[in-house]
Amino acid sequence: ATTCLDSNIASNAKLNANQWGALASWALTVGCSSVEKSTLVARLSNGDDPNKVAKEELPTYSKGDGNEVLALKRRRNAEVMLFQTPASEAAFPNCPYD
Repeated sequence: ATTCLDSNIASNAKLNANQWGALASWALTVGCSSVEKSTLVARLSNGDDPNKVAKEELPTYSKGDGNEVLALKRRRNAEVMLFQTPASEAAFPNCPYD
């Protein structure tokens, strides 16, 4: 999941460890092909505010077969909360966890 994120998010995006962890969780569940064509990655790469992007984009990935899945909704909400939790450790670019 992190390799996919590394190769698809532009290096001008700056993410802390919590933001990176939330994105890794998301990428693991949606798969690399969804990451590659996501508006979430496009917006981060475009320089949009990361916290706004996460709040608006992550919840859109809570469906299975066109229907909202409660477990995915909870997971996306947890990812948004983690993403928006401040952290002093930088993680992207040059993620120390890869």
